[in-house]
Amino acid sequence: MANDFSGKRVAIYARVSTKRQAENDLSVPDQIAHAERWIADQGAVLVKSFVDGGASATNDNRPEFQKMIAEAKVDDGQIDVILVHSISRLFRNALHFMQYKAQLARHRVRIVSITQSFGDDPASELAVGMLALFDEYHSAENSKHVRRTMLANAAKGFWNGQTPPFGFKSVTVPQPKGKDRKKLEHDPEPAEVVRYIFKTYLEGGPTGPLGISALAELLNERGTRIRGKRFHTLTFTRS
Repeated sequence: MANDFSGKRVAIYARVSTKRQAENDLSVPDQIAHAERWIADQGAVLVKSFVDGGASATNDNRPEFQKMIAEAKVDDGQIDVILVHSISRLFRNALHFMQYKAQLARHRVRIVSITQSFGDDPASELAVGMLALFDEYHSAENSKHVRRTMLANAAKGFWNGQTPPFGFKSVTVPQPKGKDRKKLEHDPEPAEVVRYIFKTYLEGGPTGPLGISALAELLNERGTRIRGKRFHTLTFTRS
């Protein structure tokens, strides 16, 4: 029978794209726990779990995903089924999903979703393809709304998160309604380092004009550090 998984060798794939997901109901431990229960209920055999944390499903540039695919495509390999909580955990790009699905099928490896049950008939194939397209559309719409929200937030003078630029710190701004926001303020100690960097670059150091490499070397000799690390030429373009 097509859906008889008794004795089948199963690889679990789990993924989260953001810290927020990791802290909520799509956490990796939750995905793994659901998958392990499914395997036990089906009488299947767990081979290995592959986990990509902080990875987008809109592309296949994920180390654990690629490792899993490579192992699944080995002739006489140890994987019969790739098990995911939902298809969106595997991909939010319909073309990539269908391409990998076809590649795996040639090696007799099935993709199975715990929360989305499909058969092997043409109608089921159509349903899977439609679902993959919907996941891609949903991801694109989310990205559009997030970008719009972030632009509006920045236009009001608030910080959208991530590591502040060197010389600044983020501070919480209480809001009368809704979630508190963040804004940037000068951080006195590193801000002084930034002023020294610009002054030295423009006016020169003890031995005259300085390029970026010489400036980095001077800062390191002074014992100055950027977030605990030594200065390099790339520091000035990434900070």
